[in-house]
Amino acid sequence: MAEPPAVSRWAVVLLVIGGALALILSSLAIGDWWVRNAELRTLLGRVEQAERAQLPAILGIRPLLSLCQQERAAEELCDTVSIRLGAERTLPQLRQTGDQVAATRLTSIHGSLRTFRDRYVDHNLAWRDWMETLSRDPTAGDFEVPEALATTFVRASAAADGALTLLPLHDNGSRIDEIFESVR
Repeated sequence: MAEPPAVSRWAVVLLVIGGALALILSSLAIGDWWVRNAELRTLLGRVEQAERAQLPAILGIRPLLSLCQQERAAEELCDTVSIRLGAERTLPQLRQTGDQVAATRLTSIHGSLRTFRDRYVDHNLAWRDWMETLSRDPTAGDFEVPEALATTFVRASAAADGALTLLPLHDNGSRIDEIFESVR
């Protein structure tokens, strides 16, 4: 019977080192994936709160603006006082929730998450600018919704898609779809 080939000590050492390195790298990759999903979950929760902060403006101010556009000749139907008061009431919640999104701490190497956060903050700032303008002068902008609201929202939507991991956890993919369904 022939003897099995001899395995050098160096081959065994290299196999052990290679196996250990593969284990370490895969552990780091899995850990990073886990952290990205957790950070995205936190960020999405804050974005959802910021979106809810817009509801008073969407449900209360937009219909009044629409009425003002339709009834330019009949100024008594255009309730600029309610527009101004609605904007003033909406602003504090917009500021608070937008600041929470902006303050979301993310790992420095997670650039796609940081981009998403920053694009959403741009969207929140567009809302804040609009509400600040309406609280000063409800007739500003000829009762039109600023284009910046739509463009910043589309940019935030694209950035959210870029921040989504492969095999997302915490229902992150569905949450992104729900938040941005109006621009999809």
